[in-house]
Amino acid sequence: MSENCIFERKLKMYNHLKNIRSKLWKEDGKSRVSLMVGSGFSLNAEKLKESFESMSLWSDLKNKISEGLRKEEIEELDVLEIGQLYADEYGRANLDELLKQAIPDQNYEPGQLHESLLRLPWSDVYTTNYDTLLERALPNVYERSYQVIYDSSDISSSSSPRIIKLHGSFPSKRPFIFTKNDYESYEKEFAPLVNMVQQSIMETTLVLIGFSGDDPNFEKWTNWVHDNLGDHMPKIYMLAYGEQKREKKLRDKGITLIDFKEVYDENENIYELMFQNIFEFLSYEDRREKILWPYTSYYKKYISIEDAIDTLIENRREYPGWLIVPDIIKKKNVEKIQITCNEILLLIEKKKSNLLTNIKVIKELIWVYDKFLIPINTQFHKLMKQLVQESFEDLSLVGNNEDLNTICLRLLKEARLDFDENDFEINIKLLNQLNLNEEQRNIFLLEKILFKLANFKFSDVFSLISEWTFPKKNLEMTINKANILYRLGEVSQAIELLEDCLGRVRKMLTIKSDDYHLLSVEGIALVRLIKINNDDKFSLKNSRNRLSYLESKLCNPLKELDFIYSRIRPYQRKSGAFVTKGFDPNNIIKTNNFRNVLETELVDSYCLIMISEEFGIQIEKISSIKSLLNNAINNLEYLYPFYSWIIYLQMGDLKEIDKFFSRKIIFKAESSKMTVFSNIVMNGINNKENTNTQLLLEVISRIYSVLSKEEKGKIDDLVLKLFVDKELYNKYTHIINKIFSPLFRRIFFDKNTQEKADFFSRILKLPIIGEQNRELKDIKLDHYNFFEPSFEFQFEVENISCVNIEVSRSDINRLVGILKNEKSVIRDAALARLVRLIELNNLDKENKNRIREAIRIIIDRENNNYSYYFLESYLLKLTNDIKLQGDYAKKRIEGSIPRSFENNLITSSNNLNILLSDLKNIFPNFINDNIDYSYDVTDEMYKKWLEKFFEWWENQEQWLLSVEKHDFFGGNDDLIKMIVFLKNSFLANIPLSCLSTNDKRLIGEIYNKLLKFKPQKAILLIPVLIRINVLEPSETGKLLENLLTTDLKIVKSVVNAIYDLIIFCKRNEINMDLSELKNELLYLYKYRKETTLLEVTRTLKFICEYAPEVFNDREFEIINKTLNFIIEDYNKGYYHNSFISDEEFELISESTGLAGYIYKNVLSHKCIDVEMWRLFARKSKLPEVRKYAPLFD
Repeated sequence: MSENCIFERKLKMYNHLKNIRSKLWKEDGKSRVSLMVGSGFSLNAEKLKESFESMSLWSDLKNKISEGLRKEEIEELDVLEIGQLYADEYGRANLDELLKQAIPDQNYEPGQLHESLLRLPWSDVYTTNYDTLLERALPNVYERSYQVIYDSSDISSSSSPRIIKLHGSFPSKRPFIFTKNDYESYEKEFAPLVNMVQQSIMETTLVLIGFSGDDPNFEKWTNWVHDNLGDHMPKIYMLAYGEQKREKKLRDKGITLIDFKEVYDENENIYELMFQNIFEFLSYEDRREKILWPYTSYYKKYISIEDAIDTLIENRREYPGWLIVPDIIKKKNVEKIQITCNEILLLIEKKKSNLLTNIKVIKELIWVYDKFLIPINTQFHKLMKQLVQESFEDLSLVGNNEDLNTICLRLLKEARLDFDENDFEINIKLLNQLNLNEEQRNIFLLEKILFKLANFKFSDVFSLISEWTFPKKNLEMTINKANILYRLGEVSQAIELLEDCLGRVRKMLTIKSDDYHLLSVEGIALVRLIKINNDDKFSLKNSRNRLSYLESKLCNPLKELDFIYSRIRPYQRKSGAFVTKGFDPNNIIKTNNFRNVLETELVDSYCLIMISEEFGIQIEKISSIKSLLNNAINNLEYLYPFYSWIIYLQMGDLKEIDKFFSRKIIFKAESSKMTVFSNIVMNGINNKENTNTQLLLEVISRIYSVLSKEEKGKIDDLVLKLFVDKELYNKYTHIINKIFSPLFRRIFFDKNTQEKADFFSRILKLPIIGEQNRELKDIKLDHYNFFEPSFEFQFEVENISCVNIEVSRSDINRLVGILKNEKSVIRDAALARLVRLIELNNLDKENKNRIREAIRIIIDRENNNYSYYFLESYLLKLTNDIKLQGDYAKKRIEGSIPRSFENNLITSSNNLNILLSDLKNIFPNFINDNIDYSYDVTDEMYKKWLEKFFEWWENQEQWLLSVEKHDFFGGNDDLIKMIVFLKNSFLANIPLSCLSTNDKRLIGEIYNKLLKFKPQKAILLIPVLIRINVLEPSETGKLLENLLTTDLKIVKSVVNAIYDLIIFCKRNEINMDLSELKNELLYLYKYRKETTLLEVTRTLKFICEYAPEVFNDREFEIINKTLNFIIEDYNKGYYHNSFISDEEFELISESTGLAGYIYKNVLSHKCIDVEMWRLFARKSKLPEVRKYAPLFD
């Protein structure tokens, strides 16, 4: 028979015992019961060895102390008075030793009862015992964490639960309170301990155990309590056996006796059995712990739909009320719920239940999925739609069916998450026909608001909010509305709502402190206020204690987010067919793993986003958390692809943009979806005060190329409008260049020749940032942050003769006028616009001369550093002034070449790069410039700079040839920059007469050292060194040797060198047979070796552009057939998951260019499918492909 039954049947004071249990297990988790343990309880300890001395009873102790005193002195005295006489006679130290001998603590160890007692949730445990049995039981008590208080000094730093040793403790925590004087002075000497006991008696129910009628401690303490508290004394219980004779005396002292003699017959183990049953009874409160919900498992075998409905309803009704299901409950049940849902869906299919029953069970499942924030799968979604469709076929089911309303509302949410505008509108029409209750009407309106928010239609949202009214007692909707207002930038209104909500919740909690729904609302409102309110009242520091309490109730949303974040990982598919390589040779293992539940990463990611959407709660300031949030958004793409993009626009980090809007993702997306998305992004840009405009502009610049001409036109208008928007400059002053530069660059790059011209015509009319008497005159930016659209303007196609840029004379005059000003970014911008017009031959002779003269005046006036943007060499090139150019060239050539390694220090500067760029403008290029003006370079200039080069090399050689060096800012690339300049410009054009025998020797030595230490760079020089007779043509053997090596860098160098050889042969500067090299190059191309395919294709394109005559018809046939294979592989998606998946778009671009130049420059192109390539180039989403379309005209 259980202790419950025994006590209920036999114990007269059963209701009082239940009262103790009830207060011990209060629902708020704070115990209202304290315990005082007397010496009788120590008798339940276990003696280490039977022969060891036993603990003395009070009668035994009295006899031992009396042995040293005269009998006539102690005859009428109690044990405490006798103790006082003993101390007076023999000294206190001897009395203490006698007590330790009489109570041999070391002979005993705590029993099971000591541990059972301490496992109960007492507020505090007081004891008058000297022994250490309670303390020594603590290591085996994991449920509670007690602090032991030995004296008054321990109290200040302590917190409940505690074990308080009121009378001292063995072996040395003295005094041991025992004598009459000890008790009389106790209240004064140990006032903090007395106050502590008094406070416990006042605030909690005190339970006494282990006290007997002859216990002097019990008599003294009960007298003290009664004398001090009198009629105001709360209930004190004494749990005892056989003390009925003292019941009236106890009652007079305010102590209620619960005597268990009526329950148990006398036997030698009566106390052990009694306490065992008492503790078992007290350890269980007849209620359900909130943390154990759901009390009925979802994961069970349902025999019918009705059976499932009963379980679902039962759990819903017993739900404690959290707004966010605690993670400890969520992670135990999410998979079970999904399995249960799948089984119920099968049951619906098999049982063919009536429609209303199916609607009810689906409604209950929706409740579970919404609470646990589990995404709804395809099968579930399909059944919901089916049930709604069947219901509307029988209008009698539609009227007041709240279950059907719930399904329609969830379908509305699914349409929003799928971003299916058509489906969303259909569900709105259906819901408008239903009789929604107040809560459902609020959810309906919230869904419409969230859809408008996703579209950045803020004016529509404001209109909907104006009609959104609900009673203030609807706390959850208050938080939802506050979140929406905050997202709209209405921070003060949001704070007002949240503060009102928090105030109401806390007022209600004073009435019902254990309401988990209220506690959950408090947690969310408090966390939101901490985030958005600058008032110290709601700072994290000042709210920490309250959040800790809420955490103990699983109502701290920040803690729940921490749990979810800890599991967020990039999603990896675990379901499907997998092929892996086994341990043994040629052993391929094929496995299938099909799961009917969603992986944890997907569920947690969805959960995280939903919490943010509904309540606005997220942790975003820490970089690691930002990364996890972006992982969650990225994972959401597997569930709701379009919605993940929307969430990224709202919450994402610009640094993570490639995860969401890489070229692959964008160019493989459906065109219709991209059109919808572009409209959303543009809405967000137009509502820039409440959006991350920088992120939105980066996105729109990336998707621009895949949009229709009409959509691009809208973006063009928007971008030009933004360029003169002062608010944008004020908001992004220090990053305006980072915002506009990629935007204009990508727009320019996407356009064809005439479209570029038309767009540039519009740019010419724009004001320059900071230009006087124009719209942006008040915007001041330094040259680091300044932006000018024409800086990004360039044509990719050679033939620009047909380009016509409309420009008014007044705009030219305005820009030329700005050139008269001092050096500034504004002058650079005006100069850039005018220079572009010169480059495109869009100015008449008069205006060209005006601009050249203005540039000459700048150069004469300022001597050097004419521009922040343009190289001095380039501006001088534009003047066509031979003397100015000659003077500048002489100065630049005779100057020292910058050195990055000096005095054992590496410096990171751009000086060498600037010099080489200037020299490329001075010396001719490998492929001649397209413009009709250049420097007049003399032989002496070549000789002088070669001399400077040898000096630079001698100084830098050891460092340049050493293993890769890295400075603070990364690797130094001086060597490759210099080699590229030498091969493409200086050595490619130097007259052979300028080279002495010694020069050639020195160059040869440099080559040999490079070949030893930097072979991939040395190979690049082979063609140009053959040209200047430093190397023999036979050196090309090294190219053949290395063309098929596994070192990719070397292969790329060889391919580049072959191109250079072909160009030199075309220019008749090298005379040699290239057939073997061509064959090897074509071999690589024909068999499409993936590691080198892009580089080979690019090289063949350049050859067909500049020297197509090098190939014969048979070789063109190989190229053409390979081109057809490449386009075929591309269309089939072969390259998506290949070794070169990252180079897929570059490969198809270069292939299109190759096909285009074959069509343009080669008479025989029978094997090339011209129409196919022409159509492909024109229709491609890739601008790098479309730029070659004119070649097929």
